[in-house]
Amino acid sequence: MTTQLETSKEALRRRLQTAPVKGYRLIGDVLVSEKKLDDIDRRLSQLREASLSTVTELMQGMGIGAPNQVLEALGYEVKWYGLDKDKAIISKSKTRSTTKP
Repeated sequence: MTTQLETSKEALRRRLQTAPVKGYRLIGDVLVSEKKLDDIDRRLSQLREASLSTVTELMQGMGIGAPNQVLEALGYEVKWYGLDKDKAIISKSKTRSTTKP
C-alpha cells in the first residue's frame, strides 16, 4: 500500500535545504545521491567531448530527469554551435560544486 503525502515541492525543497539528507544533494527539484553524481561525473569524464543529446540520453538512462541542472552542479558547461542539441558540446568548466543550490 502506498501513502501519498500532501506536501508541496516548495515545502519539501525548503526542508531539504535546511536539513539535508546525508549522502544526497538537492539539485533543482531533484534529490540525487552523491554516489550517482560521482558515477555520472566519471562517465562524462570518460567521454571527453560529447554532444548534449548524447549526454542527455546517458543521464536519462541513469534516472536523471534534470540533466542540465546536474551538468551545471558537476561543473560542466554547454558550448552551443547553433540550435541543434547534437552540435552542442559539453565540457568541464570548473570543479564540482559542493555548495547546495
